Amino acid sequence: MLLFHGSNSSIEKPLLLKASHPAIDKKFSFLLFAITKNLIEYISIQYKISIASAMEKLYNSKTYSMLENRDTRLWQFSKLFLFLVFDNEQKTGKFEIPECVL
Repeated sequence: MLLFHGSNSSIEKPLLLKASHPAIDKKFSFLLFAITKNLIEYISIQYKISIASAMEKLYNSKTYSMLENRDTRLWQFSKLFLFLVFDNEQKTGKFEIPECVL
């Protein structure tokens, strides 16, 4: 494939990155940061607590430990869905993903 930014460089094969590649880890870290930030803000609003309290609740939850594990793929769900999972965990003490999603 030729690059069209004014160089004569070309790429013979597309670059495929393994899941453990630093660029993939960096992208996942950024994604996790964005999801977590939005979820903390939502928890703060719904529970009427400070951002610091929402952070503490989320970071000490099973929901967060599962969210930060890339292999669970929990990060692919919406903020509302993640909040519902988190909220259910807070109310019942159990981490559960609704069967309709699995």
